[in-house]
Amino acid sequence: MYKKLLFAVLFMPVSVFAQNTYDMVYTTLHTKCSNAACHSASSAEALKFDGSSAAVYAALVNQRPTNTASLARNEKLVWVNQPYDSYLLKKAASWLDTDLDIPAAEADSVHVNAGLSNIEAEFIRQWIMYGAGQTGNYIDTNVIHAYYNDTARAAFYPKPAKPAPGTGVQVHMGPIFVPGTGTTEVEYCLKHEVDFAGNVEVTATEGNMNPQSHHFLLFRFDDSASAAAMPDGMRRILLTSGNSSFDGNKSLSSAWQTSQTYSLPTQTAFFWPQKTFLDLNYHMKNYTAPGNSGVQPFDFYLNVATTPHLPTSNTIEMKTRLVNNPGLIIFPHATADLPYADGDNGNGEMRYIWMMSSHTHKYGTAYNLYVNDPSAHNGYSTDTLYNGDYEYDPSGATLFDRGYYDWEHPSVKYFVPQRPVDFSNGGGIVAQTTWNNTGGNLIHFGYTTADEMQLFYYMYTTRIATTAVNEVKSSDIKFAVYPNPMTDQGTLMYTLDNPATVKATIVNVAGSEVATLKEERNQAGTYTMDMGPKALAKGIYFARLSVDGATYTRKFVVQ
Repeated sequence: MYKKLLFAVLFMPVSVFAQNTYDMVYTTLHTKCSNAACHSASSAEALKFDGSSAAVYAALVNQRPTNTASLARNEKLVWVNQPYDSYLLKKAASWLDTDLDIPAAEADSVHVNAGLSNIEAEFIRQWIMYGAGQTGNYIDTNVIHAYYNDTARAAFYPKPAKPAPGTGVQVHMGPIFVPGTGTTEVEYCLKHEVDFAGNVEVTATEGNMNPQSHHFLLFRFDDSASAAAMPDGMRRILLTSGNSSFDGNKSLSSAWQTSQTYSLPTQTAFFWPQKTFLDLNYHMKNYTAPGNSGVQPFDFYLNVATTPHLPTSNTIEMKTRLVNNPGLIIFPHATADLPYADGDNGNGEMRYIWMMSSHTHKYGTAYNLYVNDPSAHNGYSTDTLYNGDYEYDPSGATLFDRGYYDWEHPSVKYFVPQRPVDFSNGGGIVAQTTWNNTGGNLIHFGYTTADEMQLFYYMYTTRIATTAVNEVKSSDIKFAVYPNPMTDQGTLMYTLDNPATVKATIVNVAGSEVATLKEERNQAGTYTMDMGPKALAKGIYFARLSVDGATYTRKFVVQ
């Protein structure tokens, strides 16, 4: 859970423009949609666009439609922050985006499209995405005019296929128009509500975004109250505005610096409630050449694969941890090589890491992650979890050494099987990061690529699936391993009530045999044998005892 990390939340619009944004929307509806046959005082329609500005606003914003098909899709006439769940925009401008399509069989689909121009329709879409406020100026009309009046304008990002009905949802953030001159780098957060049929298990998250994108972070608010405490609309992320990416009671689910899919390991999933409140954090930079006013539209598409989360489910919850150093300072004309430890170090649990990645801005030249060792002189052990110079494969294999740290596309490392890291007794994870500040300015933590970051994140579970090794406990044999956890010494003990042939082995979490301790015929009695933990790498293992063909197992940890 991430509390206010740096500053109090102060909501600020992007910039101030001449006209109230809702006034533009109301004028469009009043002039284009109000007529005797449709939304006027003389018609039978529920919405009267020739009414007062306040009356039309009250009838639209966060109100449910009367159309039964739209209700079945769980839409609102205007859903604050969510244009693609807003029936008004679908009715007025379905041609603008395929996400606004209305099924041809829907009863009142003949009324779709009110003769709006692309620019008028875009004003409505942007007004909704920026919070659908009744007062205030939220959108830069000049940028929208520049985009649609440019005959050589950049294309919208290709829309990926949506999950099949009943298998997941697609969330669309954008378009966000970034000019080619002036402020070419922007970052926003936007709240988004998703209503599922019931509690779900998220088995995969797929992110698709423009190649110019710097990053996208998917957060989930702890509950509805936490979401309600944050402002509606696009929250501009700037140190000077007081808005941080990490504000609010929320936790990270997934992160992207390029389009990719996270397919979680078998028997693991994120657990999301029926009503889920997301916070979408998108950082973009228009790399158009200086002096070129070309406007770039940015879109992010999130596909979430789900299955129902039943009370009888034995799925293991996947969690995500984000670690950020807000006090980072790098002096001019200097190389900095700094450690930064996970604040969760020493919390007493074993974490089974599935993936991890890192993040710096343009001065970052190296990024390594290690198992934390408080007794080591440098604060961490030589047990390397992640080397940012390397390319990794989703199978867990190390592919090759790039010879440098690519800060724009940092490596993502997967652990197959999951890698246990002990967070007890001060243990955990520590980052060691290098930057080369070649300029004459003091560089500190910040949100633009002219600032710097020392950030890493990883996905983990607090227990591990043991489909390959089932721990069996039975009263017909006394069988134990101790101490547990063990380091230099470990003992396996068992008691036989009758003569038997006994074989003792050690297997890892994947079910592969890593050591044979002893195989012999014994009489009734109690026996012990050395576990040989010195020869084993740190991690989770199972002692397997076969007694006349019957197999028993005990789990143990080597520290």
